Amino acid sequence: MKCPSCNTTVADDAAVCPKCDHILDPSLFSDEPPKPKPGVKRSSTGTGAAKAVKRSPTGASGVKKAASGAKPAAPRRMMPDAPARRTRTPPEQRAEEEDWHSPKQPRVDPAMLAPPPSQVLDPEEAMADARNFMVALSLADRLAFWGACATLFACFLPWKDTAQEGESIGLLSLGALVFAANVVLIVAIIIRTRKVMPRLHALVPWLLQFGTSSFSIVWSLVLIKLAVNTQKARAMYGNEEVWMSKPGAGVILAVLTSIVALGGTLMGLREKPD
Repeated sequence: MKCPSCNTTVADDAAVCPKCDHILDPSLFSDEPPKPKPGVKRSSTGTGAAKAVKRSPTGASGVKKAASGAKPAAPRRMMPDAPARRTRTPPEQRAEEEDWHSPKQPRVDPAMLAPPPSQVLDPEEAMADARNFMVALSLADRLAFWGACATLFACFLPWKDTAQEGESIGLLSLGALVFAANVVLIVAIIIRTRKVMPRLHALVPWLLQFGTSSFSIVWSLVLIKLAVNTQKARAMYGNEEVWMSKPGAGVILAVLTSIVALGGTLMGLREKPD
């Protein structure tokens, strides 16, 4: 058939003109079922007219949906707007990626990373410490200290001279006891003056000084007595006769230096302990 509005040939079962959107079947807007046109076969479900309606390209979709009797589509659920993302610069993004991939390292105290102090003895520091130690000594302590050091040096000298065996060094004979006693004397002076043992009474190191210096004197005199042998014997070199044995220069020097150490100790005992 032809559209009465635009004379366009349309299908016999068309309800709306596809060209001018003219309504060809007014029964679409009434509650009564549409009247079948001659020559058109409708289905028993009464939806033939709705199926025959074609979608118009000019915007008659609302009319077609009403004619077809279909349920309106559910409104589309709108997603909430995503929060605006802060634009990151490449360095920041690179740093975040490195932090994400790299394992978390525990925080370390900078003091723990510092290199340990060197255990090697500094010669200059040792010399300065020794100089300060000698300056801090009193006159009595200096006499005792240097007297003990001189006695140690005397132990490396001959303490006995024999006609058959020759000279005998004090450190390799019974003079080794004097050497050990003077080492103890020096240690006692250091403990008392430097206060290495604060809980130790100051009188104890002084008594130790007195005992070691007195022992050095007595033992050196004993060794002098033992070294004297007036019997005559032929000397190792030449034809002259000499004593069998006599004291050496080392033991005599040890007696003198031990007397100096004892004098310094006695002077120190007169002072009031700290």
